[in-house]
Amino acid sequence: MLITTHDQAGRASHQLERFRLITATRNRYLGGFIGPRSECEEWVSPQVDKWTKAVHDLAVAASCFPQSAYAGFTKSLQSEWQYLQCMIPGVSNLFTPLEAAIHNKLLPSLLGSKDPPMDVKVLSTLGTHQAGLGVRNPVQTAEG
Repeated sequence: MLITTHDQAGRASHQLERFRLITATRNRYLGGFIGPRSECEEWVSPQVDKWTKAVHDLAVAASCFPQSAYAGFTKSLQSEWQYLQCMIPGVSNLFTPLEAAIHNKLLPSLLGSKDPPMDVKVLSTLGTHQAGLGVRNPVQTAEG
């Protein structure tokens, strides 16, 4: 597969048709995305929506099974978007709904408090070796 710009797509496909290569202007690659910025954001947004829904589901589960919800969040779900953020830089603005779901739904459910103080939200982002929960802020981790 050859990924090229829109300007070069016709020329590239003509030159390479004897090799039977597929030419494209965008494609997923190793969990990331190669292509124009606008199409990249169109691809990332549904991923963030999926993770936001998963955070809401974990918040519901946390009322009965807080340890399981916490482990699922920190060991699995959080790793998914951190990998995507490593592969696609500069998409921090797209993670705002996810950050809101974590701080407004998941943390209160995990802590058994409707409205935890702001310092608890800040302390929860610290790693466990610093007496935090290791709940990363996805907007901050996307910024690098």
